[in-house]
Amino acid sequence: YRGWLFFEAKFGRLTQNEPLSTISSGLEAYLRTIAKLKSNIEDVNLENNPVAYDEQQENQEEYVNIIVSSILRHLSPAGIVFLSGLIPSLKALFPEVFRSVVMDDDSVSDCDGNNGTTDGGEETCDNGNESDHDDSSVGNEPNENEERMVGDGSSINYDDDNGNGNDCMGAGAYRNKLHYLFRQLLKAISEPSHSPIFFYVDDLQWADSASLTLLSSLVLESDHFNNADEEEARQCLFLVGSYRSNKEDYPEILNQFISEIDSVPSVRVTNISLGGIAKSGTNSMISDALRLPIRLIRNFSDVVHKKSAGNPLFVKIFMTSLVEDHYLTYSLEEQRWKWDIDNVRDISINENVAAILRNKLLRLPIKVFEALQVMSCFGVKVDQDVLSILSGSDQFDELISSLGYAIQEGMIEKRNETTYGFAHDTIQQAVYEYLPEACMKEFHFKIGMHLVRALRGFVTPEFLQCNSITFLAIDQMNRACDGTDPNRLDTRIKNTLASLNLKAAERAIDLADASSALSHVRYGLQFAGDTGWSLCYEICLRLHEAACLANYLNSSPDEVLKHFEEIINHARTFEDKIKANCIMIKSSASGNIQ
Repeated sequence: YRGWLFFEAKFGRLTQNEPLSTISSGLEAYLRTIAKLKSNIEDVNLENNPVAYDEQQENQEEYVNIIVSSILRHLSPAGIVFLSGLIPSLKALFPEVFRSVVMDDDSVSDCDGNNGTTDGGEETCDNGNESDHDDSSVGNEPNENEERMVGDGSSINYDDDNGNGNDCMGAGAYRNKLHYLFRQLLKAISEPSHSPIFFYVDDLQWADSASLTLLSSLVLESDHFNNADEEEARQCLFLVGSYRSNKEDYPEILNQFISEIDSVPSVRVTNISLGGIAKSGTNSMISDALRLPIRLIRNFSDVVHKKSAGNPLFVKIFMTSLVEDHYLTYSLEEQRWKWDIDNVRDISINENVAAILRNKLLRLPIKVFEALQVMSCFGVKVDQDVLSILSGSDQFDELISSLGYAIQEGMIEKRNETTYGFAHDTIQQAVYEYLPEACMKEFHFKIGMHLVRALRGFVTPEFLQCNSITFLAIDQMNRACDGTDPNRLDTRIKNTLASLNLKAAERAIDLADASSALSHVRYGLQFAGDTGWSLCYEICLRLHEAACLANYLNSSPDEVLKHFEEIINHARTFEDKIKANCIMIKSSASGNIQ
């Protein structure tokens, strides 16, 4: 177990997931495996199995114990709870921590019932702060006094010294705390006595600002470096990020991220430009596929290379189309592949790989193609749990079985036993863009409505926690109603969607992702409509408060002022204006508003 650990994360251009969920998914997959191994080991010990472990099982048990102990050494119980909102496997890995948190919450509740004092006025409960762990006080990192955690750690209230809400400062404190705990978790996993981490992050051009800020923290902050000795600091994280070379494909925030990493002398950065494979590479690839020597296939492979521009995926798709269209056939008599080079050369150059891929999709059974269209609405990948929810509907009852056929055709693949993903971004893009925009909006609408109904079946919106299913449901409905009149929905559904966008916006603010928060605020106000202040007053008030705070974090004083005036003009009580006034005061004090 001393080899490299490989973590991977992939951003998508389509689906708006929970902030930081893409980065945390890499850690989640690893910790899910550790939790499963730990559970299996405990089950064997409970059975008092007399059969001795083999060497592999003994090594697994030793490794699991090392990782569990290391995490407990680097993170306090409060820190583990804090991270569990983004990395759910921590709950399965440390159930005793969460049992103790529940007991502590019950004790605090008992104290709160009598204002935390006895009849004699003495305090009966402390604040539960811990100071003997690394994550409680490091440099300018936030300490435990800055947060009051409840439940699964996904809901945080930030209080000032007098216990008053201070959300303006809380978002920054939450972000610093979260970044620090992520670094500590990576340090716990990748200590020199364990295994270094190779973290591959794909399609950075579609990354959100919160994720890029976290990646920057992981690379540039020095507290997760491991000291091999007093003179040399050894970093056990190797980060590889890939993005498209066409600068039109990625936003300014990626430029800023790249520039920031490049400007730090202590971080060694290697830039690698990946183009299509050379003609010799295509020759070797086709020679291996056809099991023929290069001298026999050179002219044929040169034509394939020209038409595919050396893209390995396009080479594969083009070769497959040649077989399906009988330009490339297998001769039983000669026991080798045969082709007519003139026919292959005469295939119109305008019939590019994208067109060939679309033709391949159209040959699929209609149910399989529809299943791929549903899957494409989520981006390049989707969890099996989401597909299972959808398959419970009559509209999508053949979804799972149809995707099984698509796997056989090589269009998609199943990863980590829990995720379906397209074999390549190009396939997802071709499927998604095949239908007109109005038809795809209808797909988004059907998917979103089914997910929203599933969520409402579990819990009412007022008590709904923001999880991955919640964000997917919100994203589907937002895409379905973007630029259209939401009045086709009844008032109850619109209020539910406004409430869900509110919770998503507040969650994004917690993670200091102002741009995502503003997007959810915009959709929330769209669903609330012109009658929002009268029909869903509390939701409308909190949406405008979230807009004030997100614009404050985004240094947009004019927008802060606009939403502040909306609150002042419609708030029913003086208390409902306090938070907006707090944000305005802080914005004025920072010099953003004159």
